[in-house]
Amino acid sequence: MASKHKAAIYKALLQKCGGDRGTTPEPQIFPSVQIIHG
Repeated sequence: MASKHKAAIYKALLQKCGGDRGTTPEPQIFPSVQIIHG
């Protein structure tokens, strides 16, 4: 359940930062998600 929740937040963050180029913001966002929810 936790990983599913994290994936949902991660997806929302990607869309917020520009879901069109999901690969660009990915390195910047993923560490933040790990820090907050890891």
